[in-house]
Amino acid sequence: MGKKNFDSEFCGRLPLNNVNLIQDYGYLIIASRSELKILQVSENSEELFHLSPEQLITADLGKVLSGEDVKQIKIFIQNDIARRVPMELTIGKSEVHSALFHLKPDYLVLEIEGKPKSGKRKLSTVLADIQLAINSIEAESDVKGISEVAIRELKKISGFDGVLMYQFDEDWNGKVIAEEKTDLLEPYLGQTFPASDIPKQARDLYLKNPYRQIPKREFTPVSLFPVVNPVSDGFLDLSDYNLRSVPSVHIEYMKNMGINASMSIRVLNNGKLWGLISCHHIEPKYIDMELCSIFEMLSATISSKISTVLSLEDGQISAALQQTRVDIMDRLHHKNNPDTAVFNTDGKELLSLFSVGGAILALNGKKGEVGVVPDTDFVDELLLWIDNKNLSDIYYTDNLSEAFEEAGPFAKQASGLLVMPIDSKQSDYLICFRPEVEATIDWGGNPNEAITFEANGKNYHPRNSFKLWKEKVENYSTAWKDAEIDAARTLASFLSKLRLGETAE
Repeated sequence: MGKKNFDSEFCGRLPLNNVNLIQDYGYLIIASRSELKILQVSENSEELFHLSPEQLITADLGKVLSGEDVKQIKIFIQNDIARRVPMELTIGKSEVHSALFHLKPDYLVLEIEGKPKSGKRKLSTVLADIQLAINSIEAESDVKGISEVAIRELKKISGFDGVLMYQFDEDWNGKVIAEEKTDLLEPYLGQTFPASDIPKQARDLYLKNPYRQIPKREFTPVSLFPVVNPVSDGFLDLSDYNLRSVPSVHIEYMKNMGINASMSIRVLNNGKLWGLISCHHIEPKYIDMELCSIFEMLSATISSKISTVLSLEDGQISAALQQTRVDIMDRLHHKNNPDTAVFNTDGKELLSLFSVGGAILALNGKKGEVGVVPDTDFVDELLLWIDNKNLSDIYYTDNLSEAFEEAGPFAKQASGLLVMPIDSKQSDYLICFRPEVEATIDWGGNPNEAITFEANGKNYHPRNSFKLWKEKVENYSTAWKDAEIDAARTLASFLSKLRLGETAE
């Protein structure tokens, strides 16, 4: 069977950032930027300030924070701090709480840690832990090594029962590529989780927040007071805040997984979400802001190292492709005969350039071929199908039979297709075929049952089993790399110009 897209549009439409609820392990204060008057508070703030939400609204921040804290906040505002900033707040006479300061155009937000700081770790100890982890990560030279070291260090620092690394594929399914865990948790190494587990809206939030913590699965969500933010005249956008509440479907997901606490840390590749590090714990587990800051720093280190390694690999591939492409183009220029130049040395260079099993050059009503290609009748049908596309650019697919049903019987030779138009009006093309690569995906539970609806069509639930579920995938080739597509585009342009006699002498 072919691959399916398990990215859930339904889950992606749920307003994760406009729920007007926070988790109960901390407090939220929203104040005006200009006057530092309190606009909104979480309804549990009375626990911290011993004043009701009604008493806090319109009060000065100085009524609940120390003069030094207010002075620091004013400095942040004067410097127009764009990113969130960790700080310590003195509540009452001596109680110190960690907090995150967020500055918005018209208001500021304080996320305050629920538990007062019980004692600082020595700075030298903190720096030593961070430096040891960074040194270990930097010493690795490939993605596998980086991933394995990263989760080992994070598990050691955090004490979670299990830590694993997901890598997203092109359809946003996440494959577990590294795992460290105790015997209390089920193993997931090598398994793939469907994109619907982390739908698009949730993934987008990781571009704003380096981590997401749920320290206690069973918690009572806390509302904001008043319900409507007086500045935006609507619900407060909670996208940037760690305290943002958790959808009930995800709570059920955690329950089905057998965990009471989780934390996820993003991994970026050149600014785009590449993967996630997921931490699980059987019992409730809270990670304080100091340790979260370490996780944030290590997230940046891991992302930077993976980006560097992947860029180096892409560069090496591009360099090899460029050299082969240049050799072919040089012969094209001097021989002025596309057929013999493209298929020089039995076409091995072309086949190697694009990692294909066979190729056809359709030019001036004639066809030349090299390697393993489908039969003549099929190629004629394929050319008609390509003609109808009126191509002005490269066309490629790793699942030809999905787009062109007649290709099904020829999947062994032609599951992948790369078409370089030379002159589509004259049916002149260079066409490459990639053979089928049969694969079996080990899913963490049946992806077809990722979400199930009740009879009313409104209430829904995540899958209740993560038992290994195998899926055989057919009619697919290996995916085309960006560097290969770039090389194809350049070669097609050169062939087109050569045909028109436009190449330089």
